[in-house]
Amino acid sequence: MILSDTMNWIKISGVYTASGGEGFIAIGNFYDDDQTDTLSHLGSFIWAYYFIDDVAVYEISDCIAGNNVTICYKDSIQLGTASAPGVSYLWLPTYGLDNPNISNPTASPDTTITYTLSQMECDVVSTSAVTVTVDQGCHTAPAIVIPTVLYGDQELFIFGLEANSNLEIFDVAGRLIYSEFDYQNGFWSTNLAAGMYIARLTRPNGELVAQKFCVVRQ
Repeated sequence: MILSDTMNWIKISGVYTASGGEGFIAIGNFYDDDQTDTLSHLGSFIWAYYFIDDVAVYEISDCIAGNNVTICYKDSIQLGTASAPGVSYLWLPTYGLDNPNISNPTASPDTTITYTLSQMECDVVSTSAVTVTVDQGCHTAPAIVIPTVLYGDQELFIFGLEANSNLEIFDVAGRLIYSEFDYQNGFWSTNLAAGMYIARLTRPNGELVAQKFCVVRQ
């Protein structure tokens, strides 16, 4: 390549992948005359000279988006790695990311998605991709079914009951008449007079499930 601008500095940059053991860098033309392009002839001589200034060698940071990962629905995961000085970052798409312009954003997608990281350093653009697979089922709790009618001495049997669920029973006036942490289906209607009640179950994730039920005496 011939540089013909005689007034301005021209930036030249490139990427060299080291094989190990290098100790020096040499700048110049390493081709013989027959393999060297020329711009003009000055008499019987072919010559040129360049001023070279501000030579620097930088190690380019690895572009690391991270390993492919599976998360549960509504969970999040941190992507990438620690940032490096003088490097700019851009993640695409930006959906589900808390900040697409940093090296290690937190991703909270609600569907499976592949993110691509573009990293620029010293005019060198590197890319890396990571796929976040969202498991829609791993956080799905079992359906809760609370009976609406209890006859005689029937048990208050709750289907889909999870460990560490808290059961509270209120009368129609809103008074708490029974409470048990980690309810394991051990309450019987013989403990209640005939009438209407409200069963309120607090699931381990904090969700409240309330259901009116009636105790019937024959």
